[in-house]
Amino acid sequence: MQGKPLRELILVMVLVALLAPVIVRITRVPERATRTPIAEQKQEQMVATIVRIQFAHAPIFAAFGTDVELTARRHATQYEFERELDFSDRLIEWPFTVKWPEGTPRTAVTVTLEPEGLEARQLTFWGEGQLNEFIVLHWHE
Repeated sequence: MQGKPLRELILVMVLVALLAPVIVRITRVPERATRTPIAEQKQEQMVATIVRIQFAHAPIFAAFGTDVELTARRHATQYEFERELDFSDRLIEWPFTVKWPEGTPRTAVTVTLEPEGLEARQLTFWGEGQLNEFIVLHWHE
């Protein structure tokens, strides 16, 4: 049995020509499907927030985020200030560090955040010596 190579070649070329647009469409990556890094996707939404800090024992050092460092005032246990905080996805994540004098027993610090136009939320953290934590609060719509 001997085939006709020219006819078979033409038949294969016609099939490839008919299937080419489908193959290109399946394997092509559309421009709108390209991904941007997550850091670029997240849009910052800064909201004025009242911050209240209540210490059970006066600290010798306290820092909130990268821009708030509380100056230790003798026996001061309450602080209040306003800050613009990133409120993307109705969520606030804010790091803080507190250091108490040696000999201070296990103690508490209560942080209250009140974003403009929303109810206040409060968290209490316990520590001894030094405390490194993240304040994570979420407001549901």
